[in-house]
Amino acid sequence: MKKAVLLFALFAVSLQLTAQVIPYQELSRPEQKPGTDLKIYFETPHDLIVVQDGYISHQSKNYHESTPGGYSAQPVQYSAQTVLEGIPLNGNQLLALKDRIKNAGLLSLNGNAFGAPAHQNGEDHIIRVEVDGQKRNLIYRRNASFPNAPGSFNQVSEYLWWLVTEVEQ
Repeated sequence: MKKAVLLFALFAVSLQLTAQVIPYQELSRPEQKPGTDLKIYFETPHDLIVVQDGYISHQSKNYHESTPGGYSAQPVQYSAQTVLEGIPLNGNQLLALKDRIKNAGLLSLNGNAFGAPAHQNGEDHIIRVEVDGQKRNLIYRRNASFPNAPGSFNQVSEYLWWLVTEVEQ
């Protein structure tokens, strides 16, 4: 037992001496967590995904008929079920999302509305994004009689769904 105590004391002293020999060097630190300057709001008729301050949230919307047991062309109410709430994303996920937004060309799209015109029926898909001081509010009104969403809109929305799926697992 005395040998163990003596060995431990010698080990502790050697650690202190080693620590004194190695000069203290502070590593550079990033000014902020990567991706915290990224904000995304993505809404479809059935879901809402929000990425803000490095966290992701996902809500699923459930529509209810306006009259119980009756037929209604438009649901009047919906309830939201929280699937994810404030789950932190790691730096790689945030940087990959930021790169996807920039490389897909979402910020440089011509126009803000795509698909069916406002007076036509369609499912609204909305992306509001803010990255590196640039802001875009985009809407794609999905209707089979009109053009599809721009490729960059699809790329970013597909990546958001992939990210939600990855975090939910």
